[in-house]
Amino acid sequence: VQLGLSSRWALSRRVALSLDASYLAVLESGQLAEVFPHVSSFGLDVLAGLAIGIAGGVEVRAGADFRSYFHSFNPEAGDRYALTGATDQQLAGWLAVALRR
Repeated sequence: VQLGLSSRWALSRRVALSLDASYLAVLESGQLAEVFPHVSSFGLDVLAGLAIGIAGGVEVRAGADFRSYFHSFNPEAGDRYALTGATDQQLAGWLAVALRR
């Protein structure tokens, strides 16, 4: 489940900056839960982009997306592994063409 805010600022008539930030509620931990039965996880996502209008409502967009997941394993006595936590991070870039009306 993703809950976030999104914004777009016009820097000029043809150029705009966008920024999105989201909290990611993890409902199911998948294979992590098989190894760490008491795991709880959540994530954060931040996306920044730049749009440049070319003609007729067509924009070229480019940006970066940083996503991080945080895992608490909450070990208990008798668990096979006694890890306390881990973090997964992803950084991606993107390029798109969009039609804006």
